[in-house]
Amino acid sequence: MEQERRASYTFLDQTLREGKDQAFVAHFDNRVETLQGLTSSRSELASALSRLRIPTEFATLIYSAIKESSEDVTRQQRGRKAFILLTDGVAFKDDTSIGTAIEFAQRADTIIYSIRFSDHIAVYRPVRATILAAASERGKQGLHRMADETGGVSYEVSKSRSIEAIYSQIEDVLRNQYSIGYTPPRSQPDGKYHKIKLTTRDRHLTVHTRNGYYAK
Repeated sequence: MEQERRASYTFLDQTLREGKDQAFVAHFDNRVETLQGLTSSRSELASALSRLRIPTEFATLIYSAIKESSEDVTRQQRGRKAFILLTDGVAFKDDTSIGTAIEFAQRADTIIYSIRFSDHIAVYRPVRATILAAASERGKQGLHRMADETGGVSYEVSKSRSIEAIYSQIEDVLRNQYSIGYTPPRSQPDGKYHKIKLTTRDRHLTVHTRNGYYAK
């Protein structure tokens, strides 16, 4: 985890603006735990990153983490909000569904960016390899779905794209987002989910935005 730890700290060090931005660190393995609440302190964030460990008990509560962090951390905050997930995307022993995770992130106006790590699957046990490959693909598609439906982007670490390069792209995106708003024709918020679609006249451009909102 050392490379990921260093890259995460470098990203936070370069991105956080003193007195304006805050970040938090949480892990989601066999439980969801916030190691450091919202802070602008680089030393506190570095300390939290240093406490990340690979547990002996296998579980990946990725959807529960999004749900709980949306409700407990970002929903109360104003301004631009984002989750950056470092994961293979494969939820395991998680009681929360991907649909619920997306809904909570949307209600908290939080964008999801994912950085996917996927271990090489050995082929000397064909049946097990087939099962793992299917789970890996579901995890990949799940990360794409969460990013698409919240206005984020899903990235994947590879030989040609390092985690440092991905963090640099996310930093660039966060620094250059546009905020667009409009007033719907309803006189009172109905609390329902409403789909929206944003396009550009230049068809060569790609738009990354949430695909709807909850009226509140």
